[in-house]
Amino acid sequence: MDFFYGNMVRGIRGFSACWERKALELVIVTIYSHNMTRRDKLLARAINNPKGLSFAELQTLLRQAGWTLDHQKGSHQIWYSPKGRRFAIQQAESGTAKGYQVEQFLVQYEVEHEET
Repeated sequence: MDFFYGNMVRGIRGFSACWERKALELVIVTIYSHNMTRRDKLLARAINNPKGLSFAELQTLLRQAGWTLDHQKGSHQIWYSPKGRRFAIQQAESGTAKGYQVEQFLVQYEVEHEET
């Protein structure tokens, strides 16, 4: 086998192995994300990037977690958890949820799910 042909075969084999690995990773990611519900995906987004959530997404997350909107006074919305804990949220000027409020919700969410 000459030098050029041998390197070409090794290169093709290396490409094939790399492609198979990438295909397997793609299948795993697809199966993983396919089995996640919209609620799980939104919760994962909130955990990974609390400052990147829109205000509407935070409201959706609260609703899906069983929280109820009690009232709104001015720019603040008052929500109550299924266990009666009060939580006030306010939309940022940019239309996003405030990152610290998303983090506060996530802490409350964890506390309530640990008690169950």
